[in-house]
Amino acid sequence: MPIPRVPFSFILAPQYHPALAFIAPYRKALPFRTMFNILGPLINPARPEGMLVGVAEREIGAVFAHSLRDGGVQRAIVVCGAEGLDEISCAGETWAWELQNGVITERVLRPEMFGLDVHPLTAVRGGSAAENAETFKTLLTSGEAIPASLTPVLHFVLMNAAALLVVAGTAKDFKDGTALALESITSGKAWEAFEIFRSSGGAAVGPTENSS
Repeated sequence: MPIPRVPFSFILAPQYHPALAFIAPYRKALPFRTMFNILGPLINPARPEGMLVGVAEREIGAVFAHSLRDGGVQRAIVVCGAEGLDEISCAGETWAWELQNGVITERVLRPEMFGLDVHPLTAVRGGSAAENAETFKTLLTSGEAIPASLTPVLHFVLMNAAALLVVAGTAKDFKDGTALALESITSGKAWEAFEIFRSSGGAAVGPTENSS
């Protein structure tokens, strides 16, 4: 089945990966993480050539990066925020393993490398689905007049978007990626892409409880 020509796609794992859907009830019943939290991106049937992936534990970062390389991924950045985040942290250091041309390089990322300020995680904590949706809409529709109260959220979004743009080869470095991501938001292009996505059938996919 062809994917519609939209700026981006969202693929719900239980629908796209039936094997994982079968075990979903058992995973939810367990009060702790399992190997399936790790396996998902590694057995992605889409077989992407480039990936930005987060892991919640530093100890598996290098192994994860090597597994991506062995699985045929050409370019990737595996990240682990120092607070145990499976994304790039706005609060301080993030451990990262960058895969490029078959070589894996470990490094530490910091907000200043993106040209951005440090913010506590409490400043980017999500709320209810309705609150998160309002934050999302305000962020993408305010142009250059984004409320100062949303600066931490904006910077959090920009860092992770910038890293993805670097992986894609669209940005030459993290600061360039940050500038490109910011321009997309303030120009309204990001909201326009979302509107195209929603009109193509993505409206059923909305913000979830407690998501940042």
